[in-house]
Amino acid sequence: MANLALERVSIDDSKRRADLTKLIAQILESSKKFGCHFGRLPLEVSAEIFELAVQTDYLALLGLLRVSRSWNSITWNSSSLWCKLVLRVKKPGWKARRWIQRSKGVIKHLEFSPEKSLFKAEDFEGMRWEYLDSLVLGELDIAGLQPAWLASMTRLRELHHSSEPLGVLNPVISFAQEPAIARSLRTLYLRGCHFITMDGLDILHSLETLAIIDPVVAGPDLAAIITTFLENNPHLRHFILAGQRRAGDIISVSTADQKISLPFLEEINLSDLSLRSLLQLLETPLPNLRHLSVTGSSDSVAEGLEMLTPSPSLETLDLSFIGLDSHTPVLELLRASPKLHTLSLQSIYNVAAPVLQALADDTSFCSHLTKVDVSGCPDVRSGPIVRLVKTRFGIPPSDPEDSNCESGSDEDGTPVARITSLTMDRCPLVEAETLPWLRQQVKRVSCVYMTKKEASFTR
Repeated sequence: MANLALERVSIDDSKRRADLTKLIAQILESSKKFGCHFGRLPLEVSAEIFELAVQTDYLALLGLLRVSRSWNSITWNSSSLWCKLVLRVKKPGWKARRWIQRSKGVIKHLEFSPEKSLFKAEDFEGMRWEYLDSLVLGELDIAGLQPAWLASMTRLRELHHSSEPLGVLNPVISFAQEPAIARSLRTLYLRGCHFITMDGLDILHSLETLAIIDPVVAGPDLAAIITTFLENNPHLRHFILAGQRRAGDIISVSTADQKISLPFLEEINLSDLSLRSLLQLLETPLPNLRHLSVTGSSDSVAEGLEMLTPSPSLETLDLSFIGLDSHTPVLELLRASPKLHTLSLQSIYNVAAPVLQALADDTSFCSHLTKVDVSGCPDVRSGPIVRLVKTRFGIPPSDPEDSNCESGSDEDGTPVARITSLTMDRCPLVEAETLPWLRQQVKRVSCVYMTKKEASFTR
């Protein structure tokens, strides 16, 4: 409108033309500030941004539909945003049909509710099963899926399966019916599954991640099952084994005639099971081991740590609720782990305190250490913690106040990383007076002496 008015003004009327020109400039400047810049992006770029948001939280898809008409249009017409289908108890059939329609049949992640959902085979009409990459089965038996669906899952790389106490028996055996799935599968999570026989366990040969949580073993022992899995999957990178339901089912295997070689193994996560017994099956040490976590084990943990020494690639060490008579095995493993950056020693008596003291006195080992967690260790005191923080970023012990250095160095001049996270929850001997100084020097400090529930019993 302002441009049309400017065209009608006479050339001789310089004052009105100047006012209109100024008004047009103000309008353009205001539109730059308050205009919809996002709407000027190409559709492909907008869809890519939305896809990044949906990857972390699939429920964000519903929020994107409600922002504006343009966002609704982009979301509704971008099939890549609808590739993750999570079916709960409420209207699973309706949701499956809608998601398959919007994604043009390309569902890459399919997840069923932990509860049994009611749906029909017709609800998945039009789904292109060959594009399915990840499948999460709640209480649904994989053998209960349509045979045509299983035959089409040629790209399935990840499978999560769980069962009730009287649920699925030998969940892996159904893979023998579809060798294409066994060849493509890389990640397998089994929770609470029954193992009656060894049938079908040797069909998998390409696993990179294996997690067996709360297994229920009726026929073969747990050691035979684990041995079969490990022998048939030499490229395994992540191994998680938890036996909380039957803590007595500890791997009890004597030294085997031929050790299992897992040269690519990067992670071991054990809960309520023996580290030593597992390592007796493997060729040790493990040169590529990066993450080690042992929880709730009291069966020769020290011997297991000695078998892993040295671990030149170890980056994370997490020991919780374990029985150790001495801190020496932990300290020797730390000295032989130059890349370690995260150390967690939780609820272990007479181990965390001497380890902290050694780390404070000698910065020549664990020079990359940045995160320390000693929660639940009743013998940890303020002194070793303060000295650790000082020596790890260059504060002389005689100067407790002045520190602006990002990193320090040891006597040889080797750079020493700064402590960025310090957790001391449930450590009653840590003095509250030291916490303000620690919070000034360390980016994240947590020191919760007890929870509200625990405190209520002491009143």
